[in-house]
Amino acid sequence: MGVIRTDKLPVYLQQQAFLASLLGDGSVSKPPIGVNYHFGVYHSAKQQAYLEWKHGLFQPFSRPIQHCANLDKRDGKVREGYRFHTISHPYFTMLRHLVYDGHRKTITANWLNQIKHPIALAILIGDDGSAINASKSRACGVQIATKQFSQAENSLVAFWLHSTFGLNTAKVKGQRYPFIAIGVKDMPRLRALVLPYLPDVVTYKVGGALWTECTRWVGEIKITCTFCGKPIEVYASSKQHFCSQKCAGLAKRGMTPV
Repeated sequence: MGVIRTDKLPVYLQQQAFLASLLGDGSVSKPPIGVNYHFGVYHSAKQQAYLEWKHGLFQPFSRPIQHCANLDKRDGKVREGYRFHTISHPYFTMLRHLVYDGHRKTITANWLNQIKHPIALAILIGDDGSAINASKSRACGVQIATKQFSQAENSLVAFWLHSTFGLNTAKVKGQRYPFIAIGVKDMPRLRALVLPYLPDVVTYKVGGALWTECTRWVGEIKITCTFCGKPIEVYASSKQHFCSQKCAGLAKRGMTPV
């Protein structure tokens, strides 16, 4: 097996980053000419800064970033983004055999058991994570888009998140399009694990810098009903302004309190 070297990031951490990227948006393929495989990653134009962070993370193996524009056959729209490949190397050939079953990435316990550092969790969140809307759920959890993997593979990921990082609320949800959900109770632990490694451009995926101000951990606050003036208690994240649907309906119709 080839061993990668870098002066910018310890070898172990860089390898953890490669392994985690393959859980998300990374891929390993063989160039038209050569024996060994190379690693590649693509992100949309909105995630250009995040891709540039990855490009630096994987130096000195990263080749130049390329701008891409592809026609999406699903809706006929042109999607723009950015990508880069690494140099070819025996290490990436090894990763190909570890991660792929034929032409498809297939999650196995052998693959997941090699991912142990929080930098890998940070990259998984950066690639496929999204904050569950605090204003709707009254709390900020995270869901990880893993629909490219089967229900059984998602169960392996959920177990890995629990056994490796102690995330007890990680669960598989959705039948047709499964995804991983991490509940609000584990958010303090998740943020403590990933924020030292997650670049600023994607910290919004775990609630951003003001997370404690937009979740139930702040507790309830007292407000008065905008229509009738009745005192009520709501979570700080709530956009509730009325004490009841009746008051909300009356206010919407332009009525005034009796």
